[in-house]
Amino acid sequence: MSNKTMRLDLDDSGVVMNPGVHDAEILRIEIQGEELAKKSALISCRAENNEEFVIHIEGIHFFSMNFLISQNVISELYFLNKRDPGDFLSGIAELEKYTFNRYKTVADQIIAGTLSLVAVVPSVGCEFTAICEKAFLARV
Repeated sequence: MSNKTMRLDLDDSGVVMNPGVHDAEILRIEIQGEELAKKSALISCRAENNEEFVIHIEGIHFFSMNFLISQNVISELYFLNKRDPGDFLSGIAELEKYTFNRYKTVADQIIAGTLSLVAVVPSVGCEFTAICEKAFLARV
């Protein structure tokens, strides 16, 4: 683990409680990689105190994002691993169509810890959900 990797403080529902995450602004979203399961995403963010951090998402199996606007502010950031993804999966209309995975299969993999779900619920702007093999926060 890099010394820049941040320890996640999660509440019982999987909401990231680390200082600076709530009300942080999403500055940039960068997707890298050629093949789907080898793709990664870096979501650069700036907290209200101007400290920057990155949400790293690796081994992407699914990534859904709506629009980006001039300001994209995080209300809640969820990291779900070994937890029931509940309504997050049912809210992804395209999951079965584009990944050929069944909701129950993906939910079982998240509960087992082989996959993770990362989701941003915005105060304003960009909302996204990713299903991936690994995710973490790091200081810039």
